[in-house]
Amino acid sequence: MRTSKYYFFRNTNSKNLVEKLGLNLKINGFYFYSPLGCLIIERIIKIIEKELNKNNIHKVVVPLLQNKEEFYKINKNKFKKEIYSIEKDNLILNPTCEEVFIKIFDKKIFKEKIEEMVFYNTDSKFRKEKRTDSLFKTREFIMTDIYSFCKNKKISEKNYNNVLKVFKKILDFFKINYKKKIKYREKNIRSVESLELLSLNHEIIHCFKLNKCYMTHNYINCFGIGISRLYNLIILKYYRNILKLLNIKFILIPTNYKNAKLIKYVEYIYSKKKNCLYDDRKINFKFKIENFENFFVNIIIVSNFCLKSRNVTFLKKKKKIDIKLKYFLKHFN
Repeated sequence: MRTSKYYFFRNTNSKNLVEKLGLNLKINGFYFYSPLGCLIIERIIKIIEKELNKNNIHKVVVPLLQNKEEFYKINKNKFKKEIYSIEKDNLILNPTCEEVFIKIFDKKIFKEKIEEMVFYNTDSKFRKEKRTDSLFKTREFIMTDIYSFCKNKKISEKNYNNVLKVFKKILDFFKINYKKKIKYREKNIRSVESLELLSLNHEIIHCFKLNKCYMTHNYINCFGIGISRLYNLIILKYYRNILKLLNIKFILIPTNYKNAKLIKYVEYIYSKKKNCLYDDRKINFKFKIENFENFFVNIIIVSNFCLKSRNVTFLKKKKKIDIKLKYFLKHFN
C-alpha cells in the first residue's frame, strides 16, 4: 500500500479522535469518511459479515427509503421527532427496517413452511440526533440489521441464543469488553424482551425478541450492530495499532525522495514486505513522521546511512534503532 494512492488529512484542533487522526470529518452533524477511514470501516464490516455468512445468515440489500404510512401503522410515535421524512413523496429515510423485512418475508416463509430463515443488511440509517459530538451519536450511522423468522417459539429461542454467540465471537475478535443489560416488555418497540450489549457506556448491539408482537405468522427476532459505534470504539481503544486491522505492521519512510538510489533501495524493501505502508509522497520528511506518529509505533526510516550500511532504522518511542536489512526481512512479520 502506497500513501501516494491515498489522501491523508488531520484536524489537530479537534478534540474528537477520529477527526484528529484524519479518519472522519463532521459536516452538519453527519460524518464524512476519509480514504483511510473507509479502509478501516470496510475491514470491520468484512470481518462481521464473514462471521454472519459462516452462520447461514443471508445478506440482502434494502432501499434507504420506506413508506411513511406503513412505518407508522405499528406504534412508533415515540420516534416521530427523530425521523427524516420526505413529505411530498410520503417517504422516510430508514431509522430501522423491521417493517420492510416483515412485509417481504413473513407471509412467504410461513406459506413455504420454512422452519427458520435469517437475513441481514448493512447500510446507513438516519435519526435526528440533537447531539452529534462523536460517531456514537450521529444523524447518519452505519448499522447491520439482522432479522430471523422462525416457525415456533422453541426454534426462535434457539435462534436468538445462536445469534448472541455470533455477536460474542465478533466482540471477542476485536477484544471489546462489554456488559449486558436486559429489559422486558418494551411497549414502544413491541418486544417481549430486549438485550443491550454496552461498552464504555455506549450501546453497541441491541437484540429484540419480538415473537408475534407485530401480528406476524412467524416468531421474529431482530438484532442491530452499530457499525459506526463499533468503529469509533475500536479507534478509541486501539488507535495506535489501528492499521494492523488492515494488515499493515510497518510504515516505510525514506528520508530523501530525490535520491534515486535510496528510492530504489526502499522499493526493494517494499517488494519484500507487503505488510508495509510505503510513504512515497514527495513531501517534507518531518510532515510524514507527524502524519503517522499518532497511529503507529513501528515507523521504519530509510536514510542514506541505511543505504550504505544495508540497514533500516526503527523509530520507536522517539528512539532510533538500527537493524540489518537481512534480519528485518527474515524475522519481522
